[in-house]
Amino acid sequence: MWGLCTKIRLFPYLLLHLQISTSFALSNTDHSISKEHNRQRINHSNRFQGSMTSKLSNMTHYARRIQHALTGILFYLLSFVISTKLASSLLVIATLAFYILLHLGRAKSKRIQDMYLQWFGSLLREHEKQLHQLPGAFWFLLGTTIVVLCFDMQVARISILCLSLGDPIAALVGIRFGGYYQNGLIPPNKSIHGCVSCFIVCFCICITHISIDCFRNAIGISIVTALVATIMECYGKHCMSLDDNLLISLGVATTLHMIDYDSI
Repeated sequence: MWGLCTKIRLFPYLLLHLQISTSFALSNTDHSISKEHNRQRINHSNRFQGSMTSKLSNMTHYARRIQHALTGILFYLLSFVISTKLASSLLVIATLAFYILLHLGRAKSKRIQDMYLQWFGSLLREHEKQLHQLPGAFWFLLGTTIVVLCFDMQVARISILCLSLGDPIAALVGIRFGGYYQNGLIPPNKSIHGCVSCFIVCFCICITHISIDCFRNAIGISIVTALVATIMECYGKHCMSLDDNLLISLGVATTLHMIDYDSI
């Protein structure tokens, strides 16, 4: 009888202990769920930020390529409107102004550098934002100036188009459908798909500009010229440490001049 009374008196304490244990267990469970929820939220945020960064990078890349192509097409069209002498003079002035006023100026003035990044920063690669790095636009302009000064205008037109269309299409196709190959034949950041697309574009440009009187030689000339343009686009910077915006136009113009000057 005494034992039964003792158990009855202890029952409230046992019940309290059970409630405390249950609350502690539930608290630990809630804490674990909360930690897991926070972890998932952080992972989701990181994936979202990574996705947004990738999209912004792609948008910048597309904008660069579109600007590249439109600039070259504009130069090409203007060559039919203004004289060769005037075109040469304007290109020389623009190239010197770009180098002296913009490149050297932003190296000496923080204000010029800030304005430069504000206006063109969205189109620049990271290394091009550095003070002592010339952007691809300068090499594009320099290559165009040289081919207009040193070669026949028809040769210059073909060179400008190959640079304006072959290079950006190679990059866009390579990124979209290619991927990078580390097999010893293709340099880093290049792809077989991009090289093939560059060759096709440059071949079409060449064959449509060669005189119909020499069409029997047009295919051979176009193949050689397109191959040179593709090699310059793919291997130029890797092997010669020069920007492909300079090498493509010079390579195409030199090849056409050496192969058959009178046929274009």
